[in-house]
Amino acid sequence: MRFMTSGCIFFLLLTSISAHAQTLERGEIQGTVYDPHRGVVINAEVILTASTTGLVRTTHTHNAGEYRFPQVQAGQYRITAESAGFAATSINTELHVGNSL
Repeated sequence: MRFMTSGCIFFLLLTSISAHAQTLERGEIQGTVYDPHRGVVINAEVILTASTTGLVRTTHTHNAGEYRFPQVQAGQYRITAESAGFAATSINTELHVGNSL
C-alpha cells in the first residue's frame, strides 16, 4: 500500500521505441509505467496521440506495468499515462522507420 502525501503522486513514464524493417511505414511503441519509487503501475491507461493528425489510440498496462502500441505510423507522438491516485504524465517522441531509439 502506498501513502499519498500531497493528494497525488507523479509517476514516471519510460518508453522504448522501435521500428521494424518488415513494415515500410510503421513501427512499434512500447514501454513501462513506473511510480516514483520504481514500482510498476498496473492497469494505467496509456494514450498515444499523433501530433500531426490528432489520431488517438489507447491501451492499458498489464501486470508488469508494460504497454505496447503495434503497427504505429512513423511520425511525432505525445504519450500520456494516467492512473487513479497519480497525476497524468506525458512525453513527446518521434518514431522513425528503420531506426531503434
